[in-house]
Amino acid sequence: MQPSDIFKARGLKRAKKPTKPFSIWSRFPTVAHSFVPADTKLVEKLGFAPGERIHFFAGYVGGWASELARQGLRVTFTDISLYAVHKAKEVMRTEGLYEKVLCKEAGRYPRKPLQYDWNFSFEPMPVLRDNPVAPILRGLLNRKGYKIAIYGAGWHETIIAYAKQKIAPICRLYGADLELSFIDIRGIPQGEKEAQISKHLVVTIRTNDEARRKAWIDLLLIKRIRFLKSRRRICTAQALKADEWIEKRFRAFNIPDNERGRQIDESLARLKTLKNIDPNIFMR
Repeated sequence: MQPSDIFKARGLKRAKKPTKPFSIWSRFPTVAHSFVPADTKLVEKLGFAPGERIHFFAGYVGGWASELARQGLRVTFTDISLYAVHKAKEVMRTEGLYEKVLCKEAGRYPRKPLQYDWNFSFEPMPVLRDNPVAPILRGLLNRKGYKIAIYGAGWHETIIAYAKQKIAPICRLYGADLELSFIDIRGIPQGEKEAQISKHLVVTIRTNDEARRKAWIDLLLIKRIRFLKSRRRICTAQALKADEWIEKRFRAFNIPDNERGRQIDESLARLKTLKNIDPNIFMR
């Protein structure tokens, strides 16, 4: 498979154990990393501060989450694969590296603002293809934002184009800052035995108070609209403004009642734009 084909392939499926050899390049990506870091300055190079809380999504069975934890970050590991979660729990039990290990979809965690400093993942290809919006909105809830790292020059052009096409419009919509940078990381590529230094592309989204507020409101409405659609209920703006479930959560977030209607209108306008990026945003 060529790098440009990764967004056309079938994604990672929930499974108790992999049915294919570990390979990020296979048509059915499983749970192994294409590059395992062995860099004592990994935290610093990625732009993390010591002791920060990281939600490592699409964790796979690789050395990235565990290496970040070894270097002092407080890591919560999540993956949709039951096999990956099982292996991560073994690491947590035997090495005590993770604060939590959860079987979660990337677009459904964290659940509340300021729960983590960063969302981070290494080569979350199925997430980028299948769920391009919600994981970024979850990252905007954090204190600092969202990062992904990509190994291999063959992927860099594809991901840069993807960032311009899908990530940049989301950042503009929420007033968040997008950064693309290259860093050299020492580690072992898949299939190799010796460590080497390889260039990685790092995509960083930096959040702020306004982006965090907008993302929280939009995720709230996405959740409610999904529920109402599943019950074949009306999802007009007027119905959402009168919805008691939304009213209760807006009050908990200290949004005045006289602001609720305007906030919902603005959110629906943003969601209309996001639906152009991810047509299935209300279907999951």
